[in-house]
Amino acid sequence: MWTLVVLCSVIASCGVRGDNWWTTLAQPEETVTSDASCGGYLHSSSGTFYSPGYPDNYPDHSECIWYLRFGSGIVQLNFPFISIEDHPSCMYDAIYVYDGFNTAYRLLGKVCGNTTATFYSTGVYMTVRFKSDGSISSSGFRADYRVVAQGSCRYNCGYQVGSCSCSSSCEYRGNCCSDYYDYCLASTPETPSTPGDNWWTVDDVVTDQPSCRYNCGSHMGSCSCSSSCQYYGNCCHDYHYECLETTTVPVTTADNREPTHDYFTDFYPSCRYNCGSHMGMCSCENSCQYYGNCCHDYYYECSETTPEAPSTPDYTSCGGYLYGYSGSFTSPNYPSAYPHYADCIWYIRPGYSVIRLWFSSVNIESCGNCGCDSVSVYDGSSTSSSLLGKVCGRNTATFYSTGSYLTVRFRTDSSASYSGFRAFYENGDYFSTESPVTEQPSCRYNCGWNLGSCSCTSSCQYNGNCCPDYYDHCSSTTEWPTTEHPSCRYNCGWNLGSCSCTSSCQYYGNCCPDYYDECSATTPEAPSTTDQPSCRYNCGSHMGSCSCSSSCQYYGNCCHDYYYECSETTPEAPSTPDYTSCGDYLYGYSGSFTSPNYPSAYPHYADCIWYIRPGYSVIRLRFSSVNIESCGNCGCDSVSVYDGSSTSSRLLGKVCGRNTATFYSTGSYLTVRFRTDSSASYSGFQAYYEVGDFFSTESPVTDYFSTESPVTEQPSCRYNCGWDLGSCSCTSSCQYYGNCCPDYHDHCSSTTEWPTTEHPSCRYNCGWNLGSCSCTSSCQYYGNCCPDYYDECSATTPEAPSTTGDNWWTVDDVVTDQPSCRYNCGSHMGSCSCSSSCQYYGNCCHDYYYECPTSTMEPEVTTDQPSCRYNCGSHMGSCSCSSSCQYYGNCCHDYYYECSETTPEAPSTTDQPSCRYNCGSHMGSCSCSSSCQYYGNCCHDYYYECPTSTMEPEVTTDQLSCRYNCGSHMGSCSCSSSCQLYGNCCHDYYYYCPASTTEPVSPDYTSCGGYLYAYSRSFTSPNYPSAYPHYADCIWYIRPGYSVIRLQFSSVNIESCGNCGCDSVSVYDGSSTSSRLLGKVCGRNTATFYSTGSYLTVRFRTDSSVSYSGFRASYEVVDNFSTESPVTEQPSCRYNCGWNLGSCSCTSSCQYYGNCCPDYYDHCSSTTEWPTTAQPSCRHNCGWNLGSCSCSSSCRYNGNCCPDYYDYCSSTTEWPTTATPCGGYLFGSGNFTSPNHPSFYPDNTYCTWRLRASSDQRIFLAFTYLQLESCCECDYIKVYDGSSYMGTMCNNSLATFHSSSNSMTVVFRSDSRVVARGFRAEFISSLPTSSGQVTCSSDNMNIVVQRSYLNSLGYDGDNLYLNNPSCRPQISSSQVIFRFPIEGCGNDKKIENGRVVYTNTLRADTSSYGEITRQVHLKINVACQMDQDSVSQIMYLVEHTGNSSIVGTGKFNTSMNFYTSGSFYYQVTQVPYKVTLNQNLYVQVDLSRQSSNLVIFLDTCVTSPSPHDFENRSYYLVRNGCPVDSTYRPYYTGLRPYARFTFKAFQFLRAAESVYIQCKVLICQASDSNSRCHNPPNCRNRVARDLGTEHDSQTLVLGPIQLRASEKKEEGTKEQDEA
Repeated sequence: MWTLVVLCSVIASCGVRGDNWWTTLAQPEETVTSDASCGGYLHSSSGTFYSPGYPDNYPDHSECIWYLRFGSGIVQLNFPFISIEDHPSCMYDAIYVYDGFNTAYRLLGKVCGNTTATFYSTGVYMTVRFKSDGSISSSGFRADYRVVAQGSCRYNCGYQVGSCSCSSSCEYRGNCCSDYYDYCLASTPETPSTPGDNWWTVDDVVTDQPSCRYNCGSHMGSCSCSSSCQYYGNCCHDYHYECLETTTVPVTTADNREPTHDYFTDFYPSCRYNCGSHMGMCSCENSCQYYGNCCHDYYYECSETTPEAPSTPDYTSCGGYLYGYSGSFTSPNYPSAYPHYADCIWYIRPGYSVIRLWFSSVNIESCGNCGCDSVSVYDGSSTSSSLLGKVCGRNTATFYSTGSYLTVRFRTDSSASYSGFRAFYENGDYFSTESPVTEQPSCRYNCGWNLGSCSCTSSCQYNGNCCPDYYDHCSSTTEWPTTEHPSCRYNCGWNLGSCSCTSSCQYYGNCCPDYYDECSATTPEAPSTTDQPSCRYNCGSHMGSCSCSSSCQYYGNCCHDYYYECSETTPEAPSTPDYTSCGDYLYGYSGSFTSPNYPSAYPHYADCIWYIRPGYSVIRLRFSSVNIESCGNCGCDSVSVYDGSSTSSRLLGKVCGRNTATFYSTGSYLTVRFRTDSSASYSGFQAYYEVGDFFSTESPVTDYFSTESPVTEQPSCRYNCGWDLGSCSCTSSCQYYGNCCPDYHDHCSSTTEWPTTEHPSCRYNCGWNLGSCSCTSSCQYYGNCCPDYYDECSATTPEAPSTTGDNWWTVDDVVTDQPSCRYNCGSHMGSCSCSSSCQYYGNCCHDYYYECPTSTMEPEVTTDQPSCRYNCGSHMGSCSCSSSCQYYGNCCHDYYYECSETTPEAPSTTDQPSCRYNCGSHMGSCSCSSSCQYYGNCCHDYYYECPTSTMEPEVTTDQLSCRYNCGSHMGSCSCSSSCQLYGNCCHDYYYYCPASTTEPVSPDYTSCGGYLYAYSRSFTSPNYPSAYPHYADCIWYIRPGYSVIRLQFSSVNIESCGNCGCDSVSVYDGSSTSSRLLGKVCGRNTATFYSTGSYLTVRFRTDSSVSYSGFRASYEVVDNFSTESPVTEQPSCRYNCGWNLGSCSCTSSCQYYGNCCPDYYDHCSSTTEWPTTAQPSCRHNCGWNLGSCSCSSSCRYNGNCCPDYYDYCSSTTEWPTTATPCGGYLFGSGNFTSPNHPSFYPDNTYCTWRLRASSDQRIFLAFTYLQLESCCECDYIKVYDGSSYMGTMCNNSLATFHSSSNSMTVVFRSDSRVVARGFRAEFISSLPTSSGQVTCSSDNMNIVVQRSYLNSLGYDGDNLYLNNPSCRPQISSSQVIFRFPIEGCGNDKKIENGRVVYTNTLRADTSSYGEITRQVHLKINVACQMDQDSVSQIMYLVEHTGNSSIVGTGKFNTSMNFYTSGSFYYQVTQVPYKVTLNQNLYVQVDLSRQSSNLVIFLDTCVTSPSPHDFENRSYYLVRNGCPVDSTYRPYYTGLRPYARFTFKAFQFLRAAESVYIQCKVLICQASDSNSRCHNPPNCRNRVARDLGTEHDSQTLVLGPIQLRASEKKEEGTKEQDEA
C-alpha cells in the first residue's frame, strides 16, 4: 500500500501562497480509490476522492489539489454529492475544475452549494482544486472519475493520435480511435477484394497536420500537444492557439515538505547572481517565461531585466528549434515588414561539427551599435552564450560556431519596420571558428595529450588519429606527457579535450593554463550578464555550464566559487589528477599503459586510476614487466585490478614485487589503480590489454541489469547512498538524469557527497543485481555477490548440499569444483575446455593432460556427447549439467542419471511479479496486460487482480484451470504431466488431474492440443479413430518457424450442425486463436489450408451431444513459391565443413556454441580449420538455406543459389509459368496477359509482373498482342531490366525486349476512363552457358552449341543451319560452332530502344519416318545487342517444348573522350566540340570497366575531315607509338588501364569544317613485362613493329571537332598546308 502525500493541508501551516507550484508529491503506484485526505496524484483509469474529513465537515482554510493524469483517453469527472458553503459566484468555499496539467490551465467551472455536476476533459489531464475560507463549513463532496474515451479524430484524419489511430490502416490493425468512423469514414478506401501491393498501409490524409483541438496534453505521433513539446520542439502547429493557457509547467520539489530556505538551496538553483544563465533543471533566462521553466525566485531576482512575455509566440514564423543538417529561416512576414516588439529566438542544433550561418538578405532598421532592431548571434545553446555579433541595416554577414550549437535572436522596437532578413545555415568542418591561429592543433608542447580533434599520445599510432606534427615533436617519446598540461601555443581557437583554448573557455572555466599568455588578443570581452553561475544558494546543484555538486571535483566542472560557497558541505577536493601520465580512460580495442616515469622510478604518493572501457566482449590485461616495492599482501606499493567500471567493483587481484600477472574481466570493463607510499620507489610496471573471446572468462548468462526474481519491489537506497544500483540510482546525479530509486529522497537527500556506504548493500535488495555487485542467487556462481549477501539473503540461497531432496528446479548450484575432462575429451566445458585448442587459448580444464593426452595433436571427440559425470552444476557448451537445463531443454544426455539428486531447495524468492497495482503493464518476466492471454505469459495473479480490466479470453473455460483440460498446455501454465518437470503446472492441476501426476511422463501433444515444432507431423482428435469425448477443447500451436505451412485433413467425421455450430475444427492463420480465421471443418468434409506466415493454430471443440470418430490431420512446411517440402530433414555437414549453414553450423566453433549440425562429428571432427569445401553444397541439403547461399527454390528468385543447386535440387522446386490475373512472380519461360484478356481490362488497374531466370541466364520478352487506350499517359506498360528502365509501350506499339540480367519487371497501369482489350506477352529464358553461348564483336558473331544438348533434343550438328542455309557449322567432338561476319549469314540489323540489335535464327532439318517424327522442332533466336560502351549477346529459343536460349559475352570494350583540361576531371559532352585554333585539346582512352590487371598502349592516332576515310586525307598525331605532330604530348601510355594525350587544335584546308580522330590502342596484361605495352618502339630509328598476336587491339573514332564561327579561315598553317 501507499499513501498519497498531502500537497498542502492548510495554507497557514504550509506558509505558501498562490497555486503552490513549487511543491510536488512522491510518485505513487496505481490505485482504484484514493485515501488521500487533501490532494494527490491519481493515475488509475477510474476511482473516487473526497473532501478532507468527508463525510464529516471539512476544516477551515483548506486548499487541496488533485492531479488526474492518465496515459490515454478523456476524463469524465462526476460529483454525485456536493455540500459546500453556497454563494452566487462561489467566492467563499468552492471546487475548481481545470482542463489540463495544473491550475494554470483552462477553468472548466466552479461548483459550490448543494448540487451535482459533471465535467469532461479535452485531453489526458484534469486538475481539481478545493478551497475553503475561515467561516462556515459543511460535509464537502464526493467525486468519481473515469477514463471514457481516447483521442479524437476530429481534425486528425490520417494521423496516429497517441494511443489510437485515425489513419485508414487502423481498420486492419484494430486500433481506431472511438470517433474514427464519425469523422474519417469518407476518407478511408474500401478494402479491395484482391490485395495488391500492400494496400493496407495506404493512409488517406484528410487534414494537413494533426490538430491540438480536443487533444491538449496528448502526444499525437508526428507532433505533440503536451506541454513538454516546448522543450523538445515538437509542438503541433496549433498548440499555442488551442492550448496556450495550459502550458505553464510547474517546477516541483522532491517531496511535500515545508519549503525552507536551506531546503531550496539544497535542491533547487537560485537566480540570485545568475540572471541570464540556464541553471540545468530550471532557468534564469528571460526565455524561461515562454518555456515555463523559470527558477523559483526568477521574478524576485531578475524581474527588472526581463521584458513582458509576448501574448502568443508563433514558433514557426518567429523562432523555433532547427535540427536539420542545413536549413533556412526568415524574419516574421518576410519579405513584408516585420512586426514591432518582435522577440524571436532560433535554436540551431544539428548535433554535428561546426555550423556556418550566413545572412543572404538583410533590411533592418539601423541605429548606433544596432540599438534599435537587430539580429544577435550567440555561439552556443542559449542567449547566455558568447555573442558572435549583431546584424542590422543592410549588412550581410557570415558566422561560424565553435561547437554544435548556435542561437539567433531577432528583436525589434516600436519604431520603423522593414522587410527583415533571410538566413541559411549548414553543418560542416570549416576550420574558421573564432579565428584559429593554427589550421589544426599542434603537438609542440603537448606530447602525451589528447587534443580533442586529434591526439599527441602514443596510442594515436594505433587509433590513427595523430595530430599532423606528432612525429616532428613526439616521435622520440611515445610514453606519457612531457608537458604538465596541454598548451595553447599554436592552438588558439581549439578545444584540447582536458582544457580549452577557445574564447568560450572563459565562460565555462576550462581555459588551458597559458590561454591568456598565448590567446588573450583573440578573445572578446565577457558578456555584461553575470560572469558565471554562482554556487551561492546552489550547493549540490548542477548549474548547466558548471556544477555546484560534489561530483564536480571528479568531472572538473566546478563553478568558480564552488570552494568558497560549498566547502563546508563538500569533502576535500582530490588533487588534480594527471590522467594522461597517471591514469586515463582507455577506449581502444587494445592498448598499453605504464606507471608514471616508467622505466624511471615512479613518484611517491601516486594514486593513478586507468578506466579500460573498449565496450566489447572480455578484456585480457597482461603485466609484462613489474618492479614495485613489495610488502606483506602488497601493503606498500601495489597495482589493484577491479572487474568492473570503478574501484568499487570486485577486486580481481593485486600486483607488486616482480610478479607478472594476467587478468580477465567478466564483462566489458576493467579498472586499474596504482598507489604508492612515501618509502621505496622502483621502475614500476608496463601493462597491455586487448579485447577478445578467451574462453577462460565466460560471461555470465544473466544480464547484469535484469531484475531476476526480485524479493523487493525495487532496489532501495537505504545503505546505498552514492551508488548506482543498475535499474535505478542513489547518486546525486540521479536528480538530473531522472533515474533516482524510489526512496532516494528518504535516505540520501541530505547528502550530495560521494558514497556513504563502502559497497552497495543487499538489505532490502535481495534478488536484485546492483550493478557493481549482485544480490541474486546466481552471484554465488559468478563470484560477484555484494559483501552482505549471505547476511541478508542467505535464506534465499542455501549452500549447495552434496545430496539433494526432491526440489530439483532451483537455480544452478555447482557441486563439483571444476568441470572434468573425463568422458569429455574434445568438448568445450563452458568455464574451461577439453578440446585440443585449449592449449592455444590457455583455458584447458585442470585434468585435461591427465585424461586426454592422446587427443591433443588433433582434436577428436572420444565421447558422443559431453557427460555430466563429475560436472553436475556446470554448463558444458553444447549441453548443460546445471538445473536450469530443465527450463531451457539443453540437459546433457546423462543429466538425470548423474545429477538427479544434486539440486538443492529452491530459494524463497517471490514466485512471480504481482499484478496488484499493475493491471495493463508488462512486468518483464510475465505480463498483466490483456494480451498475455494470447501470448501465454500472464503473471500468476493476473485473473485475480485484473478481471475488470481485461478482455474476456476466447476460451469458454477459465484459462488457468485444468478442469476439462488435463494433458493440455494452457499457455501461461500447463495441465500436462510434464508441468511437474518444468514447474509450470496450473494452480488446480493436482485437484483435477491427480491420476496423471504420480510420475511425470512425456507430454502427449497429439491427444488434445500441444505445441508442434517439427517441419512436418500429423495429429488426431482425442481417442481417434474411436469416438472423441464431450466438452473437448484442444488447441494445437503449429510453429515450425519456416516459410508457409500446408495443413491437410485426410479424414473427417465430426458432428455437423449449421455453420459447424456443434462440434468443429477451427483453423487460424497465426500464433493464437485471436488470429484471422481461415475456416472451419465439420461433417465429413476434408479440407486443405495454407498459412500466410510461419504459424497456424488449430482448435477442436465439442459439445455434450453426439460424438463420432473425429479427424486426422497432417501438416508440412512448403516454400513460398512451391509446394515441395524439404528433401532433407536437416542440413548436413557432408561437403560443408567449415561453413555456417543457417539453422546449424559445420564450423569448429559450433562445439563451443552448441549449434553443430547432426552429422558434424561424422564429417568434420578431424578438421577444425576453415572450409574444406569451396562453397556449401546442396547435396543432402535441398530446400535449406545454407547461410552464404541457398538450396531453397526461392534462391532462383533471390539469385543466391548454391553452385550445385541445379545438379541436386532443380527437379524438386518447380516454379509457376503462368501468372495470376494481375501481376505475380514468373520464372523461366511462359506467358501472361492483362486482366480479363481478351476481354476488356478494368479501370484503375495496377499490375506488376516480376520475371526471373537463373543467375547465368537472360530473358527475351515479346508482346504478341497490344490494344490500349490511345493516350500514352493514361494506359501504358513499362518494362525494366532489373531496376533499370528499358522503355514504355502505348497503344499498338508492339516491341521486344532483351534483358542484360536475370530479371525483368513489367508494370501495367490504366486510369479511370477508357478501357481496351489489353495485351498478351511471351517471355523466354536463355540457355545456361553449359548448353550454348554466343560471342559478338563489332566484326564477328560466334555461336557455340554443346552437342550433348543437341543430342538430348534428338539432333546432331549436321542438320543445323542459319537464316542463310549456306552458312554451316564446324563440328568438333563436343561442340557445334558457327563463325561468320556480323553482317553475314542472314543477320538482321535493327534499332531497338536506341541500340543496334543483330538477330538470326538457328534451325534444324527434322528427319521423319512416314507421318511421324521423334525430334523436337528446333528454332533458336540469336541476338547481339550493341551499346555505345558495351556489347551484349543473347540467343533465344522460339517457344517450343524442350528448347532454350544461349547467352555470351563480347571482347574488351574501350572508349575515347575529350576533357576540358589536363586534370581530366570534366568530360566534354558537347557535340560537335567547338574549339579555337591552337587550343589545347585533351583526350583519354580507357577501358569501359577498368582493371588493375590490364594496361592500354596508344599505338596510332590519325585525323581526317571524314569519319569514314582515314587514308586519302589524313594527318597523323602518333604512328606506331612514335609522335608525328609537334604539339602531341602523351601523359600516360602503356602504364595504366587508360591512356591520355594532348595536342593543339588545327583545321584542314579546302573548306573542311570538321576534324575526326581515329586511334588504335593495344590492351596488354599488366604483369607481362615482355609485351608491346611495356616495350615502346625506338622512335629514332622510325621502325614500325607489327602488333603481333599476343595483344588485344581496339580501334576508336572521336569527333567531330569544329572551329568556332569567328575562327573559321580558308588558310591554315604551313604544317596544315603540307598535310
